[in-house]
Amino acid sequence: MLTKITNFLLDLIFPPLCIACRKHLETKQEKAALLCAKCLSSIIIYNQIFYSENFPFLAVSRYDSPIVRKIIHTLKYQKMTGAITPIKYLIKSYFENLYFKTIFEEDEWIIVPIPLHKKKERKRGFNQAFLIAEVLQKNLQISYPDKKIKIETVLQKNKTTKAQAELNLKERKINIVGTFKAKEKTEGNFIIVDDVFTSGATLNEAAKTLKKAGANKIAGFVIAKT
Repeated sequence: MLTKITNFLLDLIFPPLCIACRKHLETKQEKAALLCAKCLSSIIIYNQIFYSENFPFLAVSRYDSPIVRKIIHTLKYQKMTGAITPIKYLIKSYFENLYFKTIFEEDEWIIVPIPLHKKKERKRGFNQAFLIAEVLQKNLQISYPDKKIKIETVLQKNKTTKAQAELNLKERKINIVGTFKAKEKTEGNFIIVDDVFTSGATLNEAAKTLKKAGANKIAGFVIAKT
């Protein structure tokens, strides 16, 4: 009862706003997602498997969606960890509508967030890929209760690079080469997690690094793809 009263008073004093359009949120669903009904309805949720050079990957939505881009940019560049709330909602919706199960046939999977360089992570205060990985782990455990799924930081970013978003396709591939280092004898099945898949250079470089270190199967997971 006390919690309900507190939440009611907080809503009166600080009414929750849509993270994308700043409209006041009214319904329970809107408040759970931190997105208004209009913004929510505009987001397309995928239900298919995509393929890159080295692995299959799952993408929740489209990066050309202004709403999805706004959510990701709010998390990454405005350093608002509260933006993980709509991401949680989108990932949950994605797995609720997922109709295939074949991508995760093995019994054990290790979720690997794409690492930031230590200097960049200290400056930002967090690694957005790790936050996404935590949400992914929770949803995978619900969807695949018979499998062992854990998060491990088996990759390190061993050199600073230019932001991929500032580069063209050719530059991105060159920029990311040799940037990751894996733990020795990194065996197992891995799900590489990042926020966005554009050229695929980052995830493919991570996959190559894991393969060289002894990885078996590799899949990818992102919030949005171009």
